[in-house]
Amino acid sequence: MVILHIASIDNNRFNGVPRAVPAIINAQKETGEADIAFLNVRNIRIEGLDCQLFPGKLSLNELRYPFNRPDLVVFHEVYYPPFLKLAGECRKNYIPYVIVPHGCLTGEAQNIKKWKKRIGNELLFKRFVIESEGLQFLSASEKKRAVFNKEGFVGPNGIGLKTDYKRYDERSGGSDKSMVFTYIGRIDPYIKGLDILIETVAGEQEFFRKNACSFAFYGPDPGGKKQEMEKLVEVLNVKDLVSISGPVEEGEKQNVLLNSDVFFQFSRSEALPSGILEALSFGVPCAVSHGTGLAGLINTYNAGWGETGTETLPKLLKKAVCERNAFPEKSLNARRLIKERFERGRCARRMIAGYQKMIGYCK
Repeated sequence: MVILHIASIDNNRFNGVPRAVPAIINAQKETGEADIAFLNVRNIRIEGLDCQLFPGKLSLNELRYPFNRPDLVVFHEVYYPPFLKLAGECRKNYIPYVIVPHGCLTGEAQNIKKWKKRIGNELLFKRFVIESEGLQFLSASEKKRAVFNKEGFVGPNGIGLKTDYKRYDERSGGSDKSMVFTYIGRIDPYIKGLDILIETVAGEQEFFRKNACSFAFYGPDPGGKKQEMEKLVEVLNVKDLVSISGPVEEGEKQNVLLNSDVFFQFSRSEALPSGILEALSFGVPCAVSHGTGLAGLINTYNAGWGETGTETLPKLLKKAVCERNAFPEKSLNARRLIKERFERGRCARRMIAGYQKMIGYCK
């Protein structure tokens, strides 16, 4: 099977999609089940990818064989005008294409710049989505919350288990004197639910002080929201509990996670948060909202604390503090969850099988 992936990304690995796309492509290549290439409409060479195509102009006809007539084109995300021309070429040449929305078609995401997206959908992008063979969602939660009534399948991106991982003290589950809660990801108060976390900490601040808890945020600030969040921390009088720092590089990230007791993420809407998967792969239990799409699995595997109809977010954090003796067990379960549900090779093969089924491909 010949698959051409198309995206509009750069080398900013602090953002979700520029991290996810190369990982998906490399994992699919490693299966040996498909001939894979990548076309970046930004014409930027992406680090760590050796299957990139650089045509003279942005056209399928300009690509080398067999990628000028692939069995399938996979578009990553939706709202990029160059995709429309390439999708038109696909239709003209009877080449099926699939779209991986990466969360941009959920109701919550559609409400960001709502009118701009509504107009864009009606004039341009609705046809792009509707005339695809279908959608590839990264989680069942993303599929459920998608606004377009279009056929799709769930094909999550995977991750490898880390060789160095969290080892909790068997008696206490962590430090006897303190607990470190960590978030690593984009500083986006609305989508990532960072405002919810700060307000939750403020509402239970005496409890968290009594139990020597600290909450550390790390991440890039593309929207310039860090100052706004720091002001919220000051107004709510939780500067001694909450710290907000810049992004961490890969080596530093490992040290941050291994020195954390719990990873938290209270997103309102996600496709499949790579930060949570990475924390789980290090054996760090996670406290997550329903909007991350992983709350159910984390509860099923007892790998942390996932928001449910009865377990509110403040209750989750307090429960995590009170259950420190369960950290060693939850840590082992976190790694088991990754191994059984999000192992890199298994996920890649599942994606390719989903593509084949969607287009009726026969080997």
